[in-house]
Amino acid sequence: MRADTDISTRPTVLFVDDESMLLSSLQRLLRREPFTILLAVSAREAMEIMARTPVDVLVVDLQMPDIDGYELLSRVEVLHPQTVCLVMSAVADKEKVEEVVRHRHVFKFIAKPIHPDVLKRVIRDSVCRRSGGVEPPETIISPEHLMLCKEHLSKTEFTQAFNEKYVC
Repeated sequence: MRADTDISTRPTVLFVDDESMLLSSLQRLLRREPFTILLAVSAREAMEIMARTPVDVLVVDLQMPDIDGYELLSRVEVLHPQTVCLVMSAVADKEKVEEVVRHRHVFKFIAKPIHPDVLKRVIRDSVCRRSGGVEPPETIISPEHLMLCKEHLSKTEFTQAFNEKYVC
């Protein structure tokens, strides 16, 4: 979909989600971060990008049409085992989350919606892991953990505050 210009010197993070408005918001949110952001609106597009561009961190939604996030993770595990994979999804089923983290090539699960500062920290941790740095101990960022970031806001208020700050 879109790539920053300085791909060769900065870690590359690829976001895959069928919601193009979310991808645009992520692009704006992370534009000042020290990594190159790539965006794909489908698993097929993500695989095409990964075939020609080394990706350090992959952030994928599970529920997408055509090829879903589960299948994409399976393919990445085989074709790009060095890529650190994150799942960012609204899927709240605890069993599904545990299955994804346990049986797939996944470093962390991030529940939507996520606080912008938490997302930035998780991406930085993932880049650190990819470069061989020390990683934080937690594997799953649970909805309960996220509630600490937005405990005084309802879901609607949190979404509105996020949009006001990060969406033009």
